[in-house]
Amino acid sequence: MDQFTTETLRDFLDEHWGEAAPATRRNRLAIVKSFLRLCVEERSLEANPAERIKPPKRSSVERQAYAPDVIEELRKAQPTLREQIAVQLLGRLALRKNELRLTEYLLHPKADAERPLDSASLHRWFKRALKRAGFPRR
Repeated sequence: MDQFTTETLRDFLDEHWGEAAPATRRNRLAIVKSFLRLCVEERSLEANPAERIKPPKRSSVERQAYAPDVIEELRKAQPTLREQIAVQLLGRLALRKNELRLTEYLLHPKADAERPLDSASLHRWFKRALKRAGFPRR
C-alpha cells in the first residue's frame, strides 16, 4: 500500500473513469478518498494519496426555454384538457416542474386527487408529454 502514490491514483482514475461525466468522476473520487481516509485511520496507510487530487469542476448547464410555437405543439399533443393546461402553465409561466406539481394538484395520482404527484411521477409524465408531441426526451 505504501507504493500507492497520488500519481498512481490519478492514473487509475483516468484509466477507469477518465471519459465519464464530471459528476461521475467527482462521485468516484469521493468514494476513493473516503476509502483511503479509512485506511489511514486504521493505520494500514501512512498518508492519503487522494487528498491532493481536486475533483473536476461542475459544468454549468445553460437551460433553454421552449419557444411559444413549440409549447403550442406540445400542448396540442396532450390527450386531456388537464394535461394541456399543465403544459401551458409550464411553458407560458415558466414554471418549474416542482412548482407545477404543487399547483392545486392539477396533476395528481389517479387514485387520489387530494395529493400531488411525487417528483419522479411528474418527471415521467413530462417525458411522456414530449414523446406524444414527437419531441426528443431532452
